[in-house]
Amino acid sequence: MNVHLYSGPGSPRLATAAVAVIDRSRRGRRLVGRTGAVVMAVSIAVLGIAAAPPAPAAAATSAGQMIANRALAQPANWNDIHGYIGNWCADFAAWVWETSGANIVIADHELTAWAYSFDTYGTTHGTTSSTPVVGDAVVFDNGSVGFYDSNGVWNPPYTIQHGGIVARISGTGASATVTTVEGNTGRSSTKPYWMGSSVNSWTYPATPHSAAAKGSGWQVKEYVAPALTTPTPTPTPTPTPQLGMTALMAADFNGDGKADIIARDSSGNLWLYPHTPSGFGTSSQIGHGW
Repeated sequence: MNVHLYSGPGSPRLATAAVAVIDRSRRGRRLVGRTGAVVMAVSIAVLGIAAAPPAPAAAATSAGQMIANRALAQPANWNDIHGYIGNWCADFAAWVWETSGANIVIADHELTAWAYSFDTYGTTHGTTSSTPVVGDAVVFDNGSVGFYDSNGVWNPPYTIQHGGIVARISGTGASATVTTVEGNTGRSSTKPYWMGSSVNSWTYPATPHSAAAKGSGWQVKEYVAPALTTPTPTPTPTPTPQLGMTALMAADFNGDGKADIIARDSSGNLWLYPHTPSGFGTSSQIGHGW
């Protein structure tokens, strides 16, 4: 980089070594607050000025929508691919959470093959609610009617039976509905929401225990939200003179023994970037008309 030191007539040189600044066409003008100017002609092409910042990214997809998208993308024959044995509705819901890309807190063995593990999860993390949010797990019970299952085991009223994922919510209040994606479900002429071997999507009244949601009499019991990790705050990027600055000067302007930067933008404004231990600090305007 070719650098030429210049000091205007009668102007004392700065005590510290100055490095870099204004192009030849504007030589000799004074910096605000300085009686003299140490000027260097520098080719902008070799200054290493950072490229202009990228356009703002689109809003990040929420964790809940990431979960819903993952569930909706699964084929009906999901378990033919994954091969879970027995009733696998909870396996499917847990898999969706775990592979959604959302930062979900799930301890080892916290979610199991049993749908009640989601109920326990909600109690542990304080995320159980009667109001659905996209991405929640939906937990079903058998309502107020007990029954004997196929193994002859008595299931008392309100025994947890099944689980799925909330993919969409429509309407508000008492008329609100939830559309879910559930594993281990299937259709028949008499029991349209009965257990089966497929992944299917269903729509129910959103209010828990408001109606018999499934052909068996199962009802929405509750919704369980995933507990999300708290992301590490993104450090504020160190300001750097950007492309569009037409000239730079580096020197110790605040007397701390470190080289600061003054930059001139295309409108002739001067900006000071003070040196800090982590780079250059927030800029401040110190002049105009350059």
